[in-house]
Amino acid sequence: MKKDEIAHDLKEGVKKGYCRICGEYKKLTSDHIPPKSCGNGKRVNVIINEKKFISQNGFNCRTICERCNNELLGSNYDKEFKDLYDRMESFKKSKLILTENMVIDVDTKKILRCLLGHLLATDVSGRGPIKNILRNKIDNYFLLDQYRKFVVGEIEEIKNIDVYYWYYPFDNIVLIPHFMKDVNFLDDKIPKINGSLIKIFPISLYIIKKENDVRLQHVSRLSFTDTSISLNTNQSLANKLEYFPEHVGTDWGLVLYNPENLINVER
Repeated sequence: MKKDEIAHDLKEGVKKGYCRICGEYKKLTSDHIPPKSCGNGKRVNVIINEKKFISQNGFNCRTICERCNNELLGSNYDKEFKDLYDRMESFKKSKLILTENMVIDVDTKKILRCLLGHLLATDVSGRGPIKNILRNKIDNYFLLDQYRKFVVGEIEEIKNIDVYYWYYPFDNIVLIPHFMKDVNFLDDKIPKINGSLIKIFPISLYIIKKENDVRLQHVSRLSFTDTSISLNTNQSLANKLEYFPEHVGTDWGLVLYNPENLINVER
């Protein structure tokens, strides 16, 4: 597939295909990632595999069915994320800084279902043109299959993952459905990390499989039963974490992912 076709075909999708969330063969609709009301309604640059594509009405892709788009996300989970977005957008614009550590009451499951649902909408991994991939049944990669079951409500939490989060004050959107990070491939004792990444203002989510004893610094761990999140809004810390974890940060590190699966949106 040509580089300049990827972002275009993701946006265009197909009229009928297999929904990236529920997996059913239906009429597909365009999903805005994040929702239009969260600063995603204007012209953006979508960069996939080092090729830039201009989208005039925000980043969106026609990959999910109307029910998942409107009932699951739009009229339900997206509202919780919109509330978080509005609160942090007001904070970002305010010149009055009362505290660096903001504790915000949220419905954690709705926030996770919102962001994981939109991440799934971008997952068109496979061989051949995106249009053909959408017309074939989903290859249920284990971790993404668990995301789907959680988003549609088949399960109430995902047992085999850890979720880390931190404040993300930047306009760019970064989405990687699945990638592997080896902090130091010369040392077998240091665990390899498999997971997914979502960076959408005001929060970053790093979801990793519970395969090893992984300990991450400067970020918080999120439980499915949490009723609030704590965002450290220190700008110096945010700058330090801007390219974490998709950039290696060490001479011997290694990050593996399909370049066609890394989406960077410039707003």
